[in-house]
Amino acid sequence: MVVDPYLFQAMLEKFSVSFMIITTLFNLVANTCPQAFRGLRYLIPGGEALNPYTLRQVLQSAPPQHLINGYGPTESTVMSLIHEITLDQLTEENIPIGKPIANSEIYILDDQQQLVAPGQIGEICLGGEGLARGYWNRPEINSQCFIMVDIENNNELKRIYRTGDLGWQRSDGIFMYAGRMDNQIKIRGYRIEIGEIETQLLKSQLLKSTAVCVVKKENIEPYLIAFIVPKDLNTFSTQMLKQWINLYLPDYMLPRLVVVEHIPLTFNGKTDRPRLLAEYAENQKQQQLSQQKTKMSKEESIVLNSWRQALDSYDITLDSNFFQLGGNSLQATRLIIDIGRQFQRSLPVQLLYDSPTPRKLIEALQQNKLEPADLCNIMLKDSLLPSHIQPLSQPLQPWLTPDTGRVLLTGTTGFLGAFLLRDLLLQAGINQITCLVRAHNNDSALLRVKDNLKQYGLWKDEFLFKLQVLASDLTKPKLALSQQIYEQLSVECDVIFHLAAHVNYIQPYSAHYSGNVLGTLNVLHFAVSKKIKPLHYVSTLAVFGPAKLCSSITRIYEDDDIIAYLNGLKYDSGYSQSQWVVERMIWQARDRGIPLAVYRPGFIMGDSLTGASNPKDFVSRLVQGCIKIGAYPLLANQRKEFVPVNYVSQALLNISMDNHRLGKAYHLGTPNNQQSVDMNPFFELLNQCGYQLKGLHYSEWLDKLESDPKLVENPLMPLLPVLSEKIYGQLTRWEVYENMPVYDAKNTESALKGKYDLYLPMDNYLLERYLSYWIQTGFIS
Repeated sequence: MVVDPYLFQAMLEKFSVSFMIITTLFNLVANTCPQAFRGLRYLIPGGEALNPYTLRQVLQSAPPQHLINGYGPTESTVMSLIHEITLDQLTEENIPIGKPIANSEIYILDDQQQLVAPGQIGEICLGGEGLARGYWNRPEINSQCFIMVDIENNNELKRIYRTGDLGWQRSDGIFMYAGRMDNQIKIRGYRIEIGEIETQLLKSQLLKSTAVCVVKKENIEPYLIAFIVPKDLNTFSTQMLKQWINLYLPDYMLPRLVVVEHIPLTFNGKTDRPRLLAEYAENQKQQQLSQQKTKMSKEESIVLNSWRQALDSYDITLDSNFFQLGGNSLQATRLIIDIGRQFQRSLPVQLLYDSPTPRKLIEALQQNKLEPADLCNIMLKDSLLPSHIQPLSQPLQPWLTPDTGRVLLTGTTGFLGAFLLRDLLLQAGINQITCLVRAHNNDSALLRVKDNLKQYGLWKDEFLFKLQVLASDLTKPKLALSQQIYEQLSVECDVIFHLAAHVNYIQPYSAHYSGNVLGTLNVLHFAVSKKIKPLHYVSTLAVFGPAKLCSSITRIYEDDDIIAYLNGLKYDSGYSQSQWVVERMIWQARDRGIPLAVYRPGFIMGDSLTGASNPKDFVSRLVQGCIKIGAYPLLANQRKEFVPVNYVSQALLNISMDNHRLGKAYHLGTPNNQQSVDMNPFFELLNQCGYQLKGLHYSEWLDKLESDPKLVENPLMPLLPVLSEKIYGQLTRWEVYENMPVYDAKNTESALKGKYDLYLPMDNYLLERYLSYWIQTGFIS
């Protein structure tokens, strides 16, 4: 179904149409010919979510007398709610769907079919006299969509229809639309609403129309494709559009761009996304057949084919940049492993970051340029604190008093961040917590925080009274906040807890620089803006690297100068290297007089009370991966310093309350070194809990893992370069951590005065609690 917008306008004028109900066709006409509706008295678009940018185009050009948003599916006789939209009340974020018409009912319900409070997002469910009887001869679907619910909890069941839409009710009674449940997908752990992407694409004013689709295939991470119809093909360039969306969308929301002649519609006027995807798949197939006929060298053939399989695309040439095409660290891992196997060479993932195109990668392989540049000198240079970061000449005030208690917190979408946020919210004397979250807008930011706390059983609706969540980007000047909000926070904030960090065991230091080094620099700048604010920074014990590798020390002290550990860091992960750089900057800030403290947790395990754990961390992946192959690696004195997350959160909070404890580092590891459990005893505990895993020499265990026919499904697969890449003689990055020194914790002992209420040692009791949680959540069997 294709419509010429200008012929459509001529038809409306010819027949003097005054009243129109229109479906998705509205978006196409409005973006190309927004004045087409100027002769109408009433225009009611519906069928699909209205695009805020498209509505603005119509209302700013030649609007109809009344523009009505008509909401409602066929199952409730087409229209159940209406709302007149005017330019002065149109927001960029959400479009009101209004209030129910006569004899229609609307309810916003949670997952348990309970009414949610006003302002809370839930599923839109409809009732009333317009409700259909059901789908003809579809009893299974009827039982899922048309349900009986005791809405008022008065033992009176009402029949309602579950729309699959998300929405909420404003304080004035108006209902708002928040997207389709099936349009809200997760990519790389982020919740994404494709309507937001379409809005940003249209705002570029380069397109007539667009439709964003999600591609899901087995063994491939879901990705986004934006099918776009340019306004002027002669002047349009995808590079210009990419530059536009790079400014307004985070990298996890960036789609691949595919130019099409038009966006096809179904017979009832809705975007035909299945057809778009089918045509794209056929186009890819034809490109594959065409490329098979192209002459190329053996090396070019291997690398290009590996590239295309990793990215699931045949729009790739020898000069295509892996990361500009949307490649991520998991795909990078698969790509390097695949190329390494075909060339029968062990290749570091760093190679792809240094040589991100097929042509450059082939040149590096041919010239044997596999070693990175002098990393230690780069780290030293990057760790120099800029001269403009200087303390203010103000007295430092206690931050937890009736007149203060305003906290700035980063990292709340992480594991420790969720627990610290919960503990801060429950702490008496704290008046407001402002969370900075990487997201497209404030609503999405709040949703990310709520989702994160919910998955660990921590969320309570009353938290909203103290909570302010702002969309931010720590890597940008002023944390990507407006000038007004940045200055307001600079004055009002009393203390900073900086937990946000980019953690990726595969990516090199260069990929961690922006998120960790630059991000912390911007947080330091905020700490000395307008008002002095103490900074509590969460680092890691990994900042010392594989300390035993380059020295004979047997004990690492909290106040050690980390410069002594630099040489060992070149054999560690990019994340650990970035933390070393950040800490060195932090200590220079301390020496200049900026009030701060550093906390170095051991390996953070689950809640000691509930067992709630992070299924994506290294140990969780290791446990599940070893269970899948029935074996674990034997590694001597691999000290992980297992600590429960709730203990770390409470210890950090307790230490931070006294400003006299500033200026020091605190090791938050095992309080008693005698209770520290190495990896070998840890797996022995696992066997005592009912598993029968065999301990193997490291090389044997690695062979067993790599030869597993279901390797692609193993949680350890993304970490394979860390486990297999030899970086120090014949030792891998994991093996160099054998025979580690003891981490001294005198500062922590003094600050906590021996109170370790929530600490439990890693024993059968605690491990069984974690295993129970993993089994309940389906993480392991």
